[in-house]
Amino acid sequence: MHFLLLFLAAFLSGCMPTQPTTVSEYNPNARPEPYFESLGTLDDSLPYDQTASPQIIGAEVESEIVQEKLTEVPKEEIPIVVNRQVEKWLAYFQGSGRKYFEIWLSRSGRYIPMMREILQENGLPEDLVYLSMIESGFHPYAHSKARAVGQWQFIYHTGVRYGLKVDWWIDERRDPEKSTIAAAQYLKDLYDEFQHWYLAAAGYNAGEGKISRAIKRYNTDDFWEISKYRYIKPETKNYVPKLIAAAMIAKNPESYGFTNIEFQSPLIYDKVPAPKPVELKVIANSLNISVDELRSLNPELVRDVTPPKYPNYELKIPVGLKGVFLAKYDLMPEYEIKDIITHRVRSGEALSVIAKKYGVSAYKIASFNNLPSQNKIRAGQSLKIPIPDGRPVKTYRQTSEPSVVRNGAYTVRSGDSFWSISRKFNLTVSQLKRMNPSQRPDRLQPGQKINISSSDISNSDVQARTTDNSEWKFYRVRNGDNLWVISKRLGLALADLAKWNNLNPKTAVLHPGKQLRFKS
Repeated sequence: MHFLLLFLAAFLSGCMPTQPTTVSEYNPNARPEPYFESLGTLDDSLPYDQTASPQIIGAEVESEIVQEKLTEVPKEEIPIVVNRQVEKWLAYFQGSGRKYFEIWLSRSGRYIPMMREILQENGLPEDLVYLSMIESGFHPYAHSKARAVGQWQFIYHTGVRYGLKVDWWIDERRDPEKSTIAAAQYLKDLYDEFQHWYLAAAGYNAGEGKISRAIKRYNTDDFWEISKYRYIKPETKNYVPKLIAAAMIAKNPESYGFTNIEFQSPLIYDKVPAPKPVELKVIANSLNISVDELRSLNPELVRDVTPPKYPNYELKIPVGLKGVFLAKYDLMPEYEIKDIITHRVRSGEALSVIAKKYGVSAYKIASFNNLPSQNKIRAGQSLKIPIPDGRPVKTYRQTSEPSVVRNGAYTVRSGDSFWSISRKFNLTVSQLKRMNPSQRPDRLQPGQKINISSSDISNSDVQARTTDNSEWKFYRVRNGDNLWVISKRLGLALADLAKWNNLNPKTAVLHPGKQLRFKS
């Protein structure tokens, strides 16, 4: 019993040094270390009796008393249970996972003080900071195969649900302060639903729906009991014991052999309003600091530019420079948003096809346009396409018209199909088939001629009118017409026809009956 008292006193002391150190180098695109889901279930590699009752640390009491104490745990405390599942994670962190845990401990000095304060303000147990430790190792740029991002590993929809902004310019899942506030709100909701921190933590990992269904399926709200069955994944079964083990070591690292850890200095900063888009290098030069220092304080910024159309955005800067920033901000040049073009979606066009055309990823287009899904675009919809940095827009615009012979025929090239040819001439596949009724789409051969114009223009389509200075002619648009086809029919340059009618040759939509003016 004397040993038990000494052990509990050491464990609950929870002291942590905060000696300053340099930030560990990292690759923002690297996976956080380690991802335990890739290790497989510890149950298989190190067998244990899953039916054994969990035991309070060192307690020499009957399991019935243990369970009674657990049910009395108030909301502001997380029960510490040590069983074989927890012991295996303790062994892992002290063994093969030690190099990772040392990095986590070092990084914890930078973020834990801020996180604990936010959790305390929300009436939550401060030890929930260790959930961020096992999720990401406190790495702001951590991301998973499931596209979860940041220190608290929010997926897109959950992050947005809890107020985090995610778009082309900014990803607040990577903002240590805002993501912690969102995580606190989410964890509070989970606890209110399950009334136990083990189930709340499991819900954070697997989703509240999964845990709710497990409780109903097995008619128990005991996490350890639910963990005996196959319904929840090994990753979730290991999540709670991993959290307990991480908390035990992090609160008293020297007792577990983690000595001489150089803890990073706590994260402190001033926040200043930044309603207009300004490049970080401009701000850094004005404040006489490095761009890397600004990036480290603002990991949520995706483009090294403060976000446009975000009037309430606050930039984090080193303490003591707020006055300098406010004095110089109005003189900082606003970032000119260029290299962005508009694309109008055509019938049957997929986002992946559009992305390939402009040399960007479908994810970037979806993010830039706040699309709920990469599969949800519709014909006629206008999309903003952000062109990659350093590449001129004209690289992605069709600056020359497709090769056609004078009689309005196109010479088939290797790899062509009805679909690709119709896209070259802004036609639908159905229109192209009607123009070539005798041609089977699956029998195209290189060198073959394909018609890309309809029947000859009737006299009723073209009317002559006289103006004060010159004679204009007018063409009435018919079904299936587009600007390129009309220009070929009339023997005009596409650019001239578009200019005379104030139309964009790439995005113009023509409706039957519309009149276009032109000169012979």
